[in-house]
Amino acid sequence: MERFGSVLIVARPGPLSDGLRAVLASIPRAEVADDLVDEALSLLKAVRQHRPAIVLLDFDLLRRDGPESLQQIKALSPETRCIVLADSVHEQQAAKDAGVDATLLKGSLPATLIATIERLLPQRCQ
Repeated sequence: MERFGSVLIVARPGPLSDGLRAVLASIPRAEVADDLVDEALSLLKAVRQHRPAIVLLDFDLLRRDGPESLQQIKALSPETRCIVLADSVHEQQAAKDAGVDATLLKGSLPATLIATIERLLPQRCQ
């Protein structure tokens, strides 16, 4: 099956990023971008380099300048969709206020994450 978009994972190395990679491996139309971004400072550089279809972000990495980082992603790459994984409803709301495309609570069912990613992936290559 032809792949339609890369997904950039923005999370610290460990169980969360490993689990996200495993979930993404089950989505035929998606591919993980080469880099795992584990700090907010390198996020924009990676978005500029990969122009991913989706950025999958751990809200924990955005605590210091979260809304600004999210807005910069959209300014740099308007076609990139952002999904934020949050620890609380408060964090979800902050991400929504910053203009992300979707938010999920950490610990959500993998099927929910898969459905969200599939919904946001482009239907065909542009």
